[in-house]
Amino acid sequence: MTTISWILTIIALAGAFLNAYQRRLCWPVWCCSNLGFILVNVSRGMWPEVLLFSGFLLSSVIGWRRSE
Repeated sequence: MTTISWILTIIALAGAFLNAYQRRLCWPVWCCSNLGFILVNVSRGMWPEVLLFSGFLLSSVIGWRRSE
């Protein structure tokens, strides 16, 4: 696992903890980590993971909009 993948994983976990404490900040944190994973996986040609994290990004955006 590369350094950027570790950083993105830590950011995603921070989003999960923020969600556990019902903080709205979890949504933009997750959006950032999901977008980062999309970019990393595109650069590696890992298309199933691009699709997966695109779905996660979409669900994060929906959750963020509904939390307002």
